[in-house]
Amino acid sequence: MTVTTLSIFLASTVASLSLDCLLHPLDTIKTRIQSRQYVGSFRAPKTSILGDTRILRGLYQGIGPVLVTSFPSAGVFFFTYENIRSRLALASEGPEPTNSTLILSDICASSVAEVAACLIYAPTELLKQNAQVALSPSTKKTSLAIHQQPSTSRGQPLAAVLKSVGGPTKLWKGYWALLAHNLPWTLIQMPVYEALRRHMPRSESQAKKNGTFEIMANASICAAISGGITGFVTAPLDVIKTRVNLDSSEQTSSGGKRVVRATQSIIKAEGLRGLYRGCGINSFMAIFGCGLYFGLYEGGKQWLGDD
Repeated sequence: MTVTTLSIFLASTVASLSLDCLLHPLDTIKTRIQSRQYVGSFRAPKTSILGDTRILRGLYQGIGPVLVTSFPSAGVFFFTYENIRSRLALASEGPEPTNSTLILSDICASSVAEVAACLIYAPTELLKQNAQVALSPSTKKTSLAIHQQPSTSRGQPLAAVLKSVGGPTKLWKGYWALLAHNLPWTLIQMPVYEALRRHMPRSESQAKKNGTFEIMANASICAAISGGITGFVTAPLDVIKTRVNLDSSEQTSSGGKRVVRATQSIIKAEGLRGLYRGCGINSFMAIFGCGLYFGLYEGGKQWLGDD
């Protein structure tokens, strides 16, 4: 299968921007639930999540940097992934490749692609998550301490976050936490996704004859299943990543130590249950988001004439 650079970048751009615009409010709620200041800042003690409307305010905070960098990072991921898989397939020409060979190829390609994509997206993830929990001041103080109400302005939270982080050079503080979450996610999801596609009742070649819609449907079903599995398995890593990013202004240690300290802090304060904060939303976003994302991506490639 020939994969063109243009089709990869255009299809991944449409997929990533659609997903970001649609799911950002849910992502904001999830980040706030996972944050240290959830109870008291976004939910009053002894109330349910729906008992306090503060968590529903400013749901598009942090969307700016996401829209700027999500599609380049998605493009880099799929360009790297598709090309490494193609090269590995060419290297194994001859006898029909076994399932283990195909799975190993998916793992190698997705791991290299994820490392590259995280380098681009790490600053955005840190800015986004801190902006999602940034609160408008209820006093004359302008720090990022706990205030009464989430800001509805997207500019002020981002400016405050940049200042608290220590400037643009510190924006990669959360890289290792992001990679610690995204790499296991990718190493589970992509092989499962590709294996499901290979075992669909109708093959990819047959689906292509029926057009873009069937390609999209097949990819969406496979991605939703693989995403749901991966989202649940990696839920604790998502909480740890969030805590590292939100505590970045207070931490001066290396990336690996920040991940360890965040994990210890969560378990000490909340037990193992704390590692599954927001697991329900995370799993729903994984099922719906992955289904939409890969459906649009594979459908986009097909529509653009990827043979």
